[in-house]
Amino acid sequence: MKKIIVMILSLVMVLALSVCAFADNDSFDPTLKVEPSADGKTITVTMNDLPDGVEAELIIPCAGWDGATVKDSSGKTVEATFDKSADTVTFAAVGGTYTITKSNAPSGGTPGGYYPVVTPTTPSETPTETKPTTPTQPTTPPAEVTVPVSGEENTINVEASVSGSTATIDKVDMTKLEGVIGDDVAVGTVTIDFSDLESSETIDTVEIPADVVKEIAEAVADPNNDAESLEIVLSDGASIEFDAAALAEKVSQAGGADITISIKQAVENVLSAAQQTTVGDRVAFDINVTSGGVHISDMGGKITIHAPYELRDGETAEGIVVYYVDDEGNQEKCETSYDSVKKRVNWKTDHLSVYMIAHEAPATDDAPADDATQNDSGNSVGLWIGVVLVVLVAAIVVLMILIKRKKA
Repeated sequence: MKKIIVMILSLVMVLALSVCAFADNDSFDPTLKVEPSADGKTITVTMNDLPDGVEAELIIPCAGWDGATVKDSSGKTVEATFDKSADTVTFAAVGGTYTITKSNAPSGGTPGGYYPVVTPTTPSETPTETKPTTPTQPTTPPAEVTVPVSGEENTINVEASVSGSTATIDKVDMTKLEGVIGDDVAVGTVTIDFSDLESSETIDTVEIPADVVKEIAEAVADPNNDAESLEIVLSDGASIEFDAAALAEKVSQAGGADITISIKQAVENVLSAAQQTTVGDRVAFDINVTSGGVHISDMGGKITIHAPYELRDGETAEGIVVYYVDDEGNQEKCETSYDSVKKRVNWKTDHLSVYMIAHEAPATDDAPADDATQNDSGNSVGLWIGVVLVVLVAAIVVLMILIKRKKA
């Protein structure tokens, strides 16, 4: 009975306050109804529609609540302010039904004393003040650069962009490319050289448009063209060179998608445990070609890898050898050479994966055994020469005796 009396008194005060709020404006005929739910978790506020351009500010007490959400009759959330210290929720209304829902409230909290303050406002000609906003930091755009594409006779520059350790060729004038790889010019190896790009990071990954690779592949495959291969040079001097068969296979597997090539030093997070054991402290490279996110591992032809490498103490150029290391740590020796002038290792393969640069001391024969063999051989030769000389001397002596006897 006590709660009912409180509710009735609250509603009476609501109506009284509402009438007072609109008393100075004859155009208003306010009707405001506030209904709390039985469980105390929602409050429904209903008011008559206000004239065009007029809105009312409703302040609804929500005792014991920690927060409130307000929605209009269409279910759209209405911007509202919840004041925990005053246990009220405030929002602007233009008429209709509004539902106030309790949010994050402690158990047992029941709203009471619904005394909304309705303040009608009329449209104002005063422009809304726009507060200055702090400008957001712009994202650093990729650096625009040019990359040379060259054959034996001609060179063109193509547009590219650099982001981190990746360089992407953005635009190539195919007419100008024809001047590098055409049938009427000396071509040889077509080189796309990223080694002179200025970047805070080493360029170890490049992306090349599919149509550029396709055009070069067709030139290399053309018997009337002396183009031999395509070489991609990265900023640390590492490079990868594709022969005609490998180029054709790469274009076929790419299916028109741009091609990404990367030569990175292999680190622990890309090596299996078995590979880590095999590689140890040796230099290893993780080499990949992808198209449309799909790895192209089988080249279908020969590729030549060039990677920078400084000989360690005690190592010789003749002892450098490169091994392919599979996921189980097994090794497969590659055809390898070392360029002491350029200080880089060169090896050939037909698939891409992890490769380790190792050193093996050249095999040597036992020196004493060699000396003994040489001495025996020398003694034998000397003996036969001596025999021959004795026979010749004896023959000369006999011949001279016979000549003397014949004269006598």
